[in-house]
Amino acid sequence: FVANREIGKVVLQPELFTPDNDGQNDRLHIIYQLNEGGWMGNIRIYNDLGTEVRRLMNNDWLGSNGMKSWDGTLENGSKAPIGIYIVYFEVFNAQGQKQIFKQTCVLGARL
Repeated sequence: FVANREIGKVVLQPELFTPDNDGQNDRLHIIYQLNEGGWMGNIRIYNDLGTEVRRLMNNDWLGSNGMKSWDGTLENGSKAPIGIYIVYFEVFNAQGQKQIFKQTCVLGARL
């Protein structure tokens, strides 16, 4: 029996982003750091109802660290509505190891 060890970590910056092209917090940055290379990953964005609204990454090879960004658009290219979103980041390797990172972010707008 092998204990499930931490594979790495994922940080969202900023947790509140406003994709209005004003040059401040226009994108959500999904920053990952893995303990070693050889991993593949998927990143999905879900709305607060649990519906997938965007696929940022699909079975892509990952370096030991990196970043993906979400510009606040839906899969069809339209702007996502203001609200809470769940970032689902899954990493896996050929040995069958897997880890899932789930974090929330807020897509906001200036009033």
